[in-house]
Amino acid sequence: MTRRIISEPNFTSILSPAGPGPVSAKLEIVLAVLLAPMDPSKSYTATTSDMPAIFGDLFSPALREVFWRSKANLNFNTHLADTPQQIRTGFVVDGSKEQTRFAAQSWMRRDFAQYKADFKRVVELSWNNQIILLPPEDPKDGLSDADYMALVANPRMPAHVECSLTIRFVDTLGSANAAIQVVHLKRADDPTVNRRLMPLPGEEEFRSFAWLITNEDIHRKKTSDYRWPNLPMSQIAAAHEVGHWLGRPTPLGNLDRYVDHIDASKYPKTAKDYDELQYGGTAGHYASLMGGGSIATEYDAAPWLNRVRRHTGALFGWQFVHRNRFVGPVPVSARQQRLLAQAAPASPAAPAAPAHHP
Repeated sequence: MTRRIISEPNFTSILSPAGPGPVSAKLEIVLAVLLAPMDPSKSYTATTSDMPAIFGDLFSPALREVFWRSKANLNFNTHLADTPQQIRTGFVVDGSKEQTRFAAQSWMRRDFAQYKADFKRVVELSWNNQIILLPPEDPKDGLSDADYMALVANPRMPAHVECSLTIRFVDTLGSANAAIQVVHLKRADDPTVNRRLMPLPGEEEFRSFAWLITNEDIHRKKTSDYRWPNLPMSQIAAAHEVGHWLGRPTPLGNLDRYVDHIDASKYPKTAKDYDELQYGGTAGHYASLMGGGSIATEYDAAPWLNRVRRHTGALFGWQFVHRNRFVGPVPVSARQQRLLAQAAPASPAAPAAPAHHP
């Protein structure tokens, strides 16, 4: 393998070759996450700007964006209560166009510790055991025979790389790849609440975003869309929001680092139904993790595809396949069969017949 570990501001990736057992080759993305318990008694805005305060309202919002682009506001106000009497209350604005206000309260310390454990468990479960990458078959695409064979764990299975996501908690912005503020909504924590990613008029559902989620977002919720009423789908919102952080290796607050929704660039933002279409213009796209569902698609696998190319130096020919379609439908390639045959020890020659002497 060309590079085993690549560490950049967006995440660290680790590529491990196949081993005995057999143990499949693995590509692990490690995301260092700062989870911040929100203090709702203090005001908070989702974005900030470096524009000097002296300019005040001299510039229009559009002009301000030209010179001082908005950034994610990661200057979080945090608070943890040790007793019910220490709990603070206030109102939090969500990420919807209407910027709806929701009653919230600060976290109890023990509850937040449990939330962090649950967050790690459900986010990793949502992403893991889905994404398989198949190496390029043509040596001209840059993967040497030796590197190709390092991805073979079992001669009866195709060469492949299993992909996974690991959440590692950190305590400071300086050591974080992702910084997420967590709101404790002031209502019953009911897993059966239908939290829609795209609230329809009259639905009072908090709309989370990459750096602001809620206590409810670690529960699986139904997300079936009215466009496909007979197609049941669900999602854990925290896993979806973490997916936004697996983008470009730019500084932490830059808005251009985030992964868009699966069809965000497919339709014009001026389209009447853009808020729905960006999550998936087709049922298959809507079912994806970066749509409204829970299935890893090639779009969702892009962070691993981009990194495996850099780890190996093989820039072309990598293919994504979902684990459910890997065993059986993917045959052992001709290249793998040829390399295995070359590596097999030659059969010992038959012993010569003893000489006969009269």
